[in-house]
Formats: sequence, structure tokens, C-alpha cells
Amino acid sequence: MCKSDQWPTELAISRYTEYAISYSLSYSILYRLVLSSEVFVLFLLFVFKAFFCRRLFFLFIHVRFIQNHVFVFLIEPLWQILMYL
Repeated sequence: MCKSDQWPTELAISRYTEYAISYSLSYSILYRLVLSSEVFVLFLLFVFKAFFCRRLFFLFIHVRFIQNHVFVFLIEPLWQILMYL
């Protein structure tokens, strides 16, 4: 096999890889923007509900002090609470 036979295939693979990487990066940035706005809205709902339910208020206080894993511990109770409303 000559190198000239391999060149179009390698070029196509490199272009496809470049396209896939750029697409995944743009999708990742867009997903993070949507996720951050969704988390912010859920956080506001959580704070609003916290004033009307004592249990949620204590959960909010507990989550607030966990700085590294705030979203992990905040999203799950919120989705469970919103599903039961």
C-alpha cells in the first residue's frame, strides 16, 4: 500500500476528529450554561420553599456549609421535593 492511498483516509479521520472535538466542546459549554441557569432557578425555588417548610430550611442550612459538593447535595433533594409537589 502506498502512502498516497492512506492519505485521504488519514485526512478524513483527522478532520472528523477535529470536528468531533470542536462539537463536543461547544456542546459542553452550552450544556454548562443551561445547567447553571437551571440549577440557579432550582436554588431559588429551594430557598423560597425553605421559608415555608422548617425541614427544608434545615436542609438548606446543612447544604450551605458543604462548599465542594453543594450542587450534588442540592439538586437531588430539590428534584425529589419538586416531584412530590
